Amino acid sequence: MCAQLNWEASGDIIHRNKNLQWNRYTAEESEVLSLIHKKGEIPLDEIAWQLQKNMGQLATILLNLEFQGVLKALPGHRYVIK
Repeated sequence: MCAQLNWEASGDIIHRNKNLQWNRYTAEESEVLSLIHKKGEIPLDEIAWQLQKNMGQLATILLNLEFQGVLKALPGHRYVIK
């Protein structure tokens, strides 16, 4: 089940993509990506608190970024840039 949810720990730490094309994201997506880029691995609660967004708004933004292949969701509602 963990493998299906992409929760497996790989041998390497996730490599952060420092070459993000910031102009292809909405203002809200850029705000979220900027925070995650600055903090590295960050829990959902901290993202919501830092950006003062409700969980509904944030869940939509994070899911869109996951679908775009930019973010990776980790166990414990933590996020990291791929």
